[in-house]
Amino acid sequence: LIIRDFDRLPDKLVMPEYYMEIKNPMAYDLLKRKVKRKKYKSLEEFMGDVNVMFNNAKEYNTDDSEIYKNAVTLQVEAGRLYDIEKAKSDADFADDEGKIPIPDGILHNGELYKVGDWVHIQNPNDLTKPIPAQIYRTYRSPNGQSMVNVCWYYRPEQTVHRFDKHFLANEVVKTGRYRDHSIEEVEGRCFVMFTTRYFKGRPRRLPPNIEMYVCEARYNEERHQFNKIKTWASCLPDEVRDQDYEMDLFDHPKKMKKYPSPIAYLLKDEQTETDELPKPMWGAEGAPPKIGAVHRRPRGDKDSPPPEPTPPPPPK
Repeated sequence: LIIRDFDRLPDKLVMPEYYMEIKNPMAYDLLKRKVKRKKYKSLEEFMGDVNVMFNNAKEYNTDDSEIYKNAVTLQVEAGRLYDIEKAKSDADFADDEGKIPIPDGILHNGELYKVGDWVHIQNPNDLTKPIPAQIYRTYRSPNGQSMVNVCWYYRPEQTVHRFDKHFLANEVVKTGRYRDHSIEEVEGRCFVMFTTRYFKGRPRRLPPNIEMYVCEARYNEERHQFNKIKTWASCLPDEVRDQDYEMDLFDHPKKMKKYPSPIAYLLKDEQTETDELPKPMWGAEGAPPKIGAVHRRPRGDKDSPPPEPTPPPPPK
């Protein structure tokens, strides 16, 4: 397979002269990595790197060398495949379910919604509490409807947790629920910040009426466990993991105070540490729980203790 000549870049220690001559090194494994991480926004952008890879080989090697000839052959073949792809209609890119990607986003109520955007999704259980969510995919369904695939975030009162658990104001937790919604179910924008940035400031140029949430944990809905997020990028769609946003910093870092569970009142006197985990109350289908539940079960290894009283009690 002649592509093997282009699989990896030369070792810098063995061939330092290559990097002195070639200013924009490119190899097949780098192409594959960028494709897997969805870094290319268009076929043209991908082909740009393909041509850089082959042009580098032709620039560095002599015209009569085997690698030069292989570069010419593969570049012609890449051009042929490019023409075939460009000639395809949108329908040719439908998946097994007939969903056609809309990579440039969906226009809805004068706003363009694209992968990575934070949105409020209609909540049939409580119209006053829309579902905070992040868009992972935009597509057209087989019946022609514009759709988004999103990851839901739950509010504290939609989870099952120990009665004395405390939460930050406006806290949400990342769930494992990825759901398809019609673009008509998108009520508007919101924004979720990781806890390590939330107390420092706010995203620049974000309209002041956008509701802000803070997140520090994932929520396992089967085990009703909260696990602190170590790396925020791992929670985001591949397409936006490397993107960052500018911030307007506060004059002084905001104090992050935790508050008692909003559903602690649900605890019953007869509940004990050995009870089965309670179940949330489900309402409408295709919606988060109508309300979560609380229990007295022993605190788990990953559960943080409730905050100390403020100010701390005087020494005895």
